[in-house]
Amino acid sequence: MYGICIDRASNRICYPIYDKDDNLIGVKGRTRFKNFKELKIQKYNNYTKLKRMDTFVGLKQNRSIIQQVGSVIIFEGIKSGMKLCSWGLCNNWLAAETSRLNKAQVEILLNMQIREVVIAFDRDVDMKSIKDCTALLRRFSNVYVV
Repeated sequence: MYGICIDRASNRICYPIYDKDDNLIGVKGRTRFKNFKELKIQKYNNYTKLKRMDTFVGLKQNRSIIQQVGSVIIFEGIKSGMKLCSWGLCNNWLAAETSRLNKAQVEILLNMQIREVVIAFDRDVDMKSIKDCTALLRRFSNVYVV
């Protein structure tokens, strides 16, 4: 469903990145090595250079269900969203691929007229950062943080 493949040469899980109009704009890989820090390798690798992340991973696949239910769960990375999906819990998730929503990502959510946004970033992201990047969004949507 998400176009996942394995780059065996670098031991990475690879996935396509689509823009808000569903055009393929890049490919990203996440290492499968648990000890990547000790090995001094990057956790993520962009196979295609992206200027900035102005979309969400999972938008192409999950847009219709998100609009249908009017709510979305936003994770930092695709792995969390795919776990949720694999457990059969829901498909109304997106991955920001960062720990801070940028202006373009907020505009996507506003244009979709999402009523409820749940931010499910990792524990190391501070609440002030989340409040700052969701200020505009909170004027038009209910924003929750878990």
